[in-house]
Amino acid sequence: MCVPAPGTGVVDGECVDDDQCAAPLVCVDGRCRELCATTQQCANSRICTVADAPLPGLCLAPCNLLVPNCSTPSDACKRGVDADGELVAVCTY
Repeated sequence: MCVPAPGTGVVDGECVDDDQCAAPLVCVDGRCRELCATTQQCANSRICTVADAPLPGLCLAPCNLLVPNCSTPSDACKRGVDADGELVAVCTY
C-alpha cells in the first residue's frame, strides 16, 4: 500500500507544487510560503501581504526599497499591500 510522503520544503525553499512543501506551507511562484490572514500569524517578523484569490494572504519578509536586502538571491524588494491595506516593502519573486 502506498502512502503519500509529506513535503519537506521549508519557508522560501524551492518547489514545483504543494506536495514539496512541509505542511501547512503552499507552493507559490516556485517557493514554499506561509498562508495568513493577519501579520500576527506570520513567523520571524514576516508581513502578511494580500495575495491573489483563492489564497488569503502570504507571509513575506520585509525589506528596504532603498537598500534591497532579500536573503533569497532570486527575490527582489518590491512594494506590496499588507493585510491592513497599507503599502509595505517585501521580498518576493
